[in-house]
Amino acid sequence: MDEPLSNLDAKLRVQTRAQIASLTRRLGVTTVYVTHDQVEAMTMGDRVAVLADGRLQQVDTPANLYDRPANLFVAGFMGSPAMNLVGVPVEGTSLRLGDVELSLTAQQREQVTGETVTVGIRPEDLQVTEAQGLEVTVDLVEELGADAYVHGRAVLAAGEKTVVARVAGRSTIRRGDTVRVAPDAARLHLFDTDSGSRLAEDARRAA
Repeated sequence: MDEPLSNLDAKLRVQTRAQIASLTRRLGVTTVYVTHDQVEAMTMGDRVAVLADGRLQQVDTPANLYDRPANLFVAGFMGSPAMNLVGVPVEGTSLRLGDVELSLTAQQREQVTGETVTVGIRPEDLQVTEAQGLEVTVDLVEELGADAYVHGRAVLAAGEKTVVARVAGRSTIRRGDTVRVAPDAARLHLFDTDSGSRLAEDARRAA
């Protein structure tokens, strides 16, 4: 199937997507489905192949593509809103994200080919906090009912960076507010900035 839902409106696309997925699973038919929509790929595929410029980037289950993207392209493509990707200078085996210090393992440090590591954080893995974290100036709050997405700007060593965090719906956060958000260190994604490749293990917040 070559993008069969591309000309449908949003509501009908969701309904038809579910019907196709249910039908192919019920019949046990192997189906190759082509799409530019990562939500379609995640919800319909048992295994997904991600291509960029004609090159295969990763073949895996939807869950692994989301939780363990092989490189920066896959990390930025899978998920909506997209993963926050922030370049952070490396000092020895340490890197600092705002006022949160993270440590690299020896194996990770060997995989870094340049002077920076790109830290990836899913919006749902950023929590509003009164403690250490990134200071974000809020530009927009998208209310979606059960959830809301806070879009803002954080000033980092490499300059200003747009950050998106998921918060509970009906949040009291408003445009112009300054909030602190802290990443879940156990769910960070680390990539070598120069090669774009994922580092082998997860970083941990320094003691």
